[in-house]
Amino acid sequence: MSLAVVLNEHEICAKHLHTQTPQLLMPTRSLPVLKNSDGKKRAVIIGASSGMGHALAKKLLDEGYLVGVAARRLAPLQELQNSYGANVFVQQMDISKTQEATANLNTLINAIGGMDLCVIAATGYNDTNTDTRIWDFNNPILAVDVVGFSAIARTAINFFELQSAGHLVGFSSVDGYQARADCPEYSAAKAYITRFLEAEHNRCMQLNLPIAVTELVPGWVNVSPEYEAVLAKLPEAYWVESLDDATASIYKAIQEKPAVAFVTERWSKVVDLFKTMPNDLYKALSARPGGTF
Repeated sequence: MSLAVVLNEHEICAKHLHTQTPQLLMPTRSLPVLKNSDGKKRAVIIGASSGMGHALAKKLLDEGYLVGVAARRLAPLQELQNSYGANVFVQQMDISKTQEATANLNTLINAIGGMDLCVIAATGYNDTNTDTRIWDFNNPILAVDVVGFSAIARTAINFFELQSAGHLVGFSSVDGYQARADCPEYSAAKAYITRFLEAEHNRCMQLNLPIAVTELVPGWVNVSPEYEAVLAKLPEAYWVESLDDATASIYKAIQEKPAVAFVTERWSKVVDLFKTMPNDLYKALSARPGGTF
């Protein structure tokens, strides 16, 4: 059984896009839906090669899920497969290449035998030079966190609509609720993810669709020993969460399916502060050396 990915002209007005603008490729509404016959939950994690995506894959596997893992780097995914065997399905994927990525997602769904949960944890931040102020249309953050995210999220939502069930989970960031001075594109991209998931959540409610949409909002998370060394040099890094605590918080959100979940919960207080902070105080914090914003 194959799920084809085609351009749906009713959902994308390509004639209004510049010829170099990446196009989102959507599945048609007539695609067959796979039915689970063994009772096992099936999850796909995009961006599972490192950090929270990799840790979440391990957690779901420990909880008995069949897990499809996707990322650009194959080696970490193959290590998961070596450790967990037939419960892991590997697919190399670069979501900035939307046509290939959506086709690869459908290939992975077929390999697993369905999809109950789709988690998008990929980001282009690590490939971005935040020191340069030169505009680059191919900025990895825009290509991955905006265009690529949209392509994968829309493909997942369309699949869930066809099977009348599913849970879409996307990683935004506390930085999407503030203006991060050292990388405006990152803050803007994460704010985009926040609004995208909020809109999809509202749409599913309005149409009474049995689909859950959850935004995960991480603060500072110590995802690796290498990153711990980086965090130690950042005066603005506070409330740094361990990877284990972050993963537990994420898994709880997957079970409870809220519209928004902070990683961990105490970061909700920071976001509430951002929303109510007087502008003069905001400017003072932003201007100080090593300022948070």
